[in-house]
Amino acid sequence: MSTTTFEEAFDPTGALARVDGDEELLRDLAAVLRDDWLRGREAIAAALLRHDAPSVAAAAHGLRGSFAQVSGGSAVAGIAQLEREAAAGDLSAATATWCELAPVLADYVAGHERWAEAREAI
Repeated sequence: MSTTTFEEAFDPTGALARVDGDEELLRDLAAVLRDDWLRGREAIAAALLRHDAPSVAAAAHGLRGSFAQVSGGSAVAGIAQLEREAAAGDLSAATATWCELAPVLADYVAGHERWAEAREAI
């Protein structure tokens, strides 16, 4: 289980800066990111189980694009690392990276959703 808190995982100030301060857009992106995360998570997990490095790399590439819309730094860098490892055919490294990265990304998505829900209530 990840020890990253929602507040550590999701940085609303940084995310708002990535969308030029548009809170409505950032709220809308919470649902998009959740859906992309669920699809990407399942695709990566299934590809790792099949030992299908090209599919891991392709799914990581898509997930990296989704996170890059609202997150910079470590989330995007971690997904890029996963993509590079899979593209190089190193599924051992890719699996280790995924095991560390997936809980942090899940925390990020949950934090983004909590932020969006709180902003809707205002």
